[in-house]
Amino acid sequence: MFEGSSSIDQDSYLSDLEKRFVEKGLEPPERVQIRSLRNPVDRDRAVKLVIEGNVIAVYNGGVWALFWDGANEAATQMMLEIKGSKRENKPSAGVIDMKSFIDMVDKSKIPEKLQKYFLDVKVLSILIGSFSFLRMPIRDDVVSTLPPHMVHKSSEDGLYYFQNWSSNGIPSIDQFLKKLRNSGVNMIAVTSMNKSGIQSEIVDDIKGIIFAFENGLDEIYIDPTFFSNSNNLPKRDAADVGDTGYGLNRGSYSILQIDPKNGISVKRIGTFGLNLYEAILRDVLIETGSSLDSSSARLLEGRQHNIPISLFEGGLSPEIINTSILAYLNGKSENDIIAWRTKQLKAQEKRLLRKKI
Repeated sequence: MFEGSSSIDQDSYLSDLEKRFVEKGLEPPERVQIRSLRNPVDRDRAVKLVIEGNVIAVYNGGVWALFWDGANEAATQMMLEIKGSKRENKPSAGVIDMKSFIDMVDKSKIPEKLQKYFLDVKVLSILIGSFSFLRMPIRDDVVSTLPPHMVHKSSEDGLYYFQNWSSNGIPSIDQFLKKLRNSGVNMIAVTSMNKSGIQSEIVDDIKGIIFAFENGLDEIYIDPTFFSNSNNLPKRDAADVGDTGYGLNRGSYSILQIDPKNGISVKRIGTFGLNLYEAILRDVLIETGSSLDSSSARLLEGRQHNIPISLFEGGLSPEIINTSILAYLNGKSENDIIAWRTKQLKAQEKRLLRKKI
């Protein structure tokens, strides 16, 4: 039997999890403790483990991930042992706060016409949010202050890049990361939880639990509402959900890069496809005369969310698109989101009319 913190969501999830292990003819791993990042006590426990130099396994809203203190060499070595030999010399992504990330960026390497969009924390939270990793060139004087494994030197332009992810829109992960930063861990690193170059990203809970157990991770952190229907998550089609039957578990995030040569480019097409980025960046592309370069993008086959086109096409504002997509990923139906959106647009029209009067 699995051990874990107690709550209505968590108890229901653990009971369902054990049944699914039995249905598959699998023996639940012993000693694995399943904790919830929605639970403040468990969240504090996760923070304590990272501070002490551990790597923790977290289900990150679409893919299993490893989080650790990127500035801790022992923890980084632990990550490399979990990921396997093919991980060597590959840069790790960061999950530092967006202001610190932007402060490191070499502004002279960001096209001037894009600076007001990609060097503004509030704007970025709307344009990018948690939809993708963002990779931008950093100043030379910053490079030596960072853990070497978190800096990427491009073979294309010779510039140094830092790749960052924002947890904006995923409350349980966001609260955990903020608590970790407030505890003094500022260089938080993240990578997918799998064997590099051998195994694809792990998206369902059973496979993630087995991997964690086999690699010495006795505690794992899950927001149970990602996997249960206790918050009325609609069932999606089988291709969308791995083995769990609920949610939208797909794989690693896409990667957007801002650089002096190509402006805005997509380096990896992950959980969100090009059509979403073209929609949410529509005004930016039009106002700056830019295009979204995807010529060198690596496609993660079969990992894109099946999000209804109605939620992001039709000239909607980035704010409306962002909110609509997050609502859908959190279980709201397409019809409910469209109804909400209609009310929002009508309210906006009234406000504009009052201003004109």
